[in-house]
Amino acid sequence: MSPTVTHPRAALLTALAVLATGCAASAAPRSDSAPEPVAPTAEVRGLILPFDAYEPSHLESFVVAEARDLLMRSCMRARGHDWKVLDYPAHIDDLKNRRRYGVIEIAVARKFGYHANAAVMSAGTDITNLRKKRDEQLGSAGMRAAYDEKNGCGYKANDRLQRDGANADYDRFNRLSSEILARAKKEPESRAALKNWETCMRQKGFDYRTPDESIADSRWWSRKPPGASREEIATAMADVRCKQRTRLVAVLFGAESRLQRQSVASDRGYFARLAAAKARNLEQAREIIDRH
Repeated sequence: MSPTVTHPRAALLTALAVLATGCAASAAPRSDSAPEPVAPTAEVRGLILPFDAYEPSHLESFVVAEARDLLMRSCMRARGHDWKVLDYPAHIDDLKNRRRYGVIEIAVARKFGYHANAAVMSAGTDITNLRKKRDEQLGSAGMRAAYDEKNGCGYKANDRLQRDGANADYDRFNRLSSEILARAKKEPESRAALKNWETCMRQKGFDYRTPDESIADSRWWSRKPPGASREEIATAMADVRCKQRTRLVAVLFGAESRLQRQSVASDRGYFARLAAAKARNLEQAREIIDRH
């Protein structure tokens, strides 16, 4: 995947807004300027991993985010600042694994190459943009009131939502998720499928050893203005077709699912605590929303 440059304020707010969803891209209702989304394939809808049950879904993360906004609004008003509660969607597909194995849909590759953004992938305007706009209206004093590391309203809201067993070690969860994906790619069946993918790409005239290598090609990410060139689109479409021909996504998904199930079985205590913390966090968020 391409390197992503994250605005520091957006990164901080994202950390506050979601406990720690592994790779979910949050989205808000579409605006007139939002790009037209690409409908997910049946394959994408079927990519549900065992770990997914232990982290917030998109809708659950929106519940927590709304509760945090409400807490921050009260705190910020007390400090003389406005804080807008965003209008989070009530319904959205939870397609958190849509890009876990790179671009896997021909329609996405044809239209965007490797440059499919959060709006396209989740059928909405990237919520991060709305948060950045909110930040821009705060001014320096408002930013300190919201994000001061010792006394900011965001940290106070976060502490409130994580009380009474609602705090979970998602750093460990995310580390496990990344490590297992890397291990899945090294399983014998995955190695064979990846080798077949490489052969398929060579037959199409592309010299990449893995899909990760094709996505990371610096030519795609140094182009100005940013966006997919015809060459990138052709590469991405060949990438997808070779994945389909070799069943690479199904093989990787099967290997990763097996390894994740083994991880859960080997440390049931940790995953039980994770599930309990997630449930408690949501319970407290809903209580806060109901009171407002």
